[in-house]
Amino acid sequence: SLCGTAGTIVMRILMGPACDKFGARICMALILISAAVPTGLTGLVKTSNGLSIVRSFIGIAGSSFVACQYWTSSMFTKEVAGTANALVAGWGNLGGGVTQLVMGSALFPLFELIFEDDEENTGEKGFAALTSSEKAWRLVFIVPAFLSIATAIVIV
Repeated sequence: SLCGTAGTIVMRILMGPACDKFGARICMALILISAAVPTGLTGLVKTSNGLSIVRSFIGIAGSSFVACQYWTSSMFTKEVAGTANALVAGWGNLGGGVTQLVMGSALFPLFELIFEDDEENTGEKGFAALTSSEKAWRLVFIVPAFLSIATAIVIV
């Protein structure tokens, strides 16, 4: 989305100098945690404007590319840095694609099954009144948020 791209552009401009000052490891951990919060809260969105705002903050995660390239360049000699950066960038793109597949093909249906029995509750209000599909899409975002925070902790 346009809002996510805008968030990424702003953060990528800021990430280079931040990596120079604090190092790629700390910056990468901060990016992961910063992006995990809006990712986990995505299920609370109820309007298109709310989704646009959340997407702009999730766009922060796109700046992890800068920290990753910085980190890889510092770990490898100049003779192989280009190859290392190309491999790392490719793995990053692959990760995004795999996440799309896993979220849509495995986690969402699993969450739907978990909440399938809840559809018998009629007359409920709030979260309990939602269908299993609505509950599933609202809660499935907690998984990548948790994984992002866990990865940040491992990095630090």
